[in-house]
Amino acid sequence: MSGYDSAKDTQAHIERVRLYLWEFTHALEQRGRDHDLSKLESPEKEAFDEVTPQLRGLTYGSDEYKAAIARLGEALKHHYAVNSHHPEHYPDGIDGMTLLDLVEMFCDWKAATERHADGNLERSIEINRERFKMSDQLVAIFQNTRVWIEADPIVDAFANMRRSDVERMRKELKYSALHGAVKRAPGDGDE
Repeated sequence: MSGYDSAKDTQAHIERVRLYLWEFTHALEQRGRDHDLSKLESPEKEAFDEVTPQLRGLTYGSDEYKAAIARLGEALKHHYAVNSHHPEHYPDGIDGMTLLDLVEMFCDWKAATERHADGNLERSIEINRERFKMSDQLVAIFQNTRVWIEADPIVDAFANMRRSDVERMRKELKYSALHGAVKRAPGDGDE
């Protein structure tokens, strides 16, 4: 048995991981602030003003959807050119993306499904498997993440917490919502 105590090295490692996670989180927050801002200016805004309302009633991946997207023309080309969370931004598609790009793309897909009456993230991932030639491994990661993101954030994500902790979090969320720190959707009550 050696006299080596791993605590110092382990603590240093933990601190490095925390630093990298903080850097990653900071970069994702910046992407959240900047996401799709190009759609709010020319040459994109005018085209998206015309086409976006048509997309709401269409099924993602359908021939009608593809035709509507094609009407975006040069605006869509510009959008892809200035937004790296789209595989079309890179000559080699998804293979050219970073993990940051992938996370933003996944969140974009999730939010896009919410704009359609029949939006379905599981189906969108399968459609994009073919569209972007995604590996089985990446598809599995996306599907695993889909299960997580579609879960009830209180019930499922904190299932192993003590009941008192869950109740405290519910009160904090309710308090934040009541005092404007969290925006609620219309119809979300104070039950």
